[in-house]
Amino acid sequence: MRRFVSAVAIAVGVAAGGLAPTAAQAASAAPAVLWASSVEEELGRIQVGVSADAGVASIKIHVISPATEEEVAVVDSFHLVNGTEQYGWWQSDDAVILPELGAYRLDSEITDADGVHVEQRSVGFLAYMVKMFFKDLKVTRTVSYDKRQVTASGRLMGRWPGTGDVKPVENFPIEFVTWYGNPVDGVSGKVGHFELTTEVQYADEAGYLTTLWDDSRRFHLQAYADTQAPEVRLADTRITADLDRDTIINGEQVTLTGELSWKTPQEWRPMPDAPVYVSYCDTRDYCMLLGATSTDGQGRYQVTVSPFWGGTLRVSTYNPDPFVTTVTHVDKQVVVLDRTQFTDFFGERNADGAVWLHGHLQFLNNSTPGQMSVDIQFSKDGTGGWHTVSSFDISYNPTNPEGVSFEALLDEPGPGYWRATYAGTATSFQSAVSAVVFVG
Repeated sequence: MRRFVSAVAIAVGVAAGGLAPTAAQAASAAPAVLWASSVEEELGRIQVGVSADAGVASIKIHVISPATEEEVAVVDSFHLVNGTEQYGWWQSDDAVILPELGAYRLDSEITDADGVHVEQRSVGFLAYMVKMFFKDLKVTRTVSYDKRQVTASGRLMGRWPGTGDVKPVENFPIEFVTWYGNPVDGVSGKVGHFELTTEVQYADEAGYLTTLWDDSRRFHLQAYADTQAPEVRLADTRITADLDRDTIINGEQVTLTGELSWKTPQEWRPMPDAPVYVSYCDTRDYCMLLGATSTDGQGRYQVTVSPFWGGTLRVSTYNPDPFVTTVTHVDKQVVVLDRTQFTDFFGERNADGAVWLHGHLQFLNNSTPGQMSVDIQFSKDGTGGWHTVSSFDISYNPTNPEGVSFEALLDEPGPGYWRATYAGTATSFQSAVSAVVFVG
């Protein structure tokens, strides 16, 4: 099991016992040191929380060695940084200079303005430790399909307590971790320099850099830095699509063929065994899957679908490799015409000599156009020379199971052939021609 601990744990643990006043201390009128610890930004300096109803006359802190239980320093010069003399936060004017690093016990003496003197044992701890940090940190900013390595480099530095000296920390264990990759360990070298390289597995893969536990330097506080995810330059993909026809009647099928390829660092290459999806997409870009297939060994595909409506057929693919463009698509337009037909058409000459024609035009897909114009055409021989004799709109005519009914009474003295036609629309309805009838 990897040991991921640093002296931060020691510093927090030893200070915790003296951070908050007890109920007895808070209620007492006698002066008291409520807590004592190192100043976070300057670990060699001491800060204390003090309660004194009569005000503070003097504060004295004794620094006790944890190894010998002997006093190694006395600090008696403090200034108020927050609060009041009755209840305030004080810091020493100067840092303590000690011969060795460590966690030192702090005992206190306090005298209030009335002359009341109180001595307390173990009011807190001084974290006389080196505060390590990373300097000049650089992390790889861009990765690609063939260059997935991320390198973190910089210098490991330490700020020493007491003097505040900043110096390189050499030969200290460091670890570089990305969210989904394997940890990479190393040590700081000359002048604290380090360089660690790992490989990212996914896009948006951030990480962190940290120092590890060194048993010989237990009082060096952990250095830590978050690292941003590098930008991923995705390899391009492309897909082509061809329709075997771009206009069909509702219920018929269309076949799409094409190729899928991707751009390797060297060249464009086919993408075999890749999924291909064909969807119908409306004007709001809401898509419904119609069919799917996979490319062959040469990146080619063929898929047949039956679109219900005219519009956009979207051919798309998905690539799970985060270093390749995830989604690629191409759109093709198809026209789907609703079926129409003349279910019947009859003609005869009435007693007055006029030609009477009637029939039904049926729309088979439960939709009708806004205008339904029917042309009545005449030909003398029924094979050619068709010309329109009459045109009329049947949109408001009665409808029955055979379709929309229509009729026409026309003056045509000679015998010949008659038919009805419906021109349809360019994008929605099929054209239709009725049966041919002879009227003598």
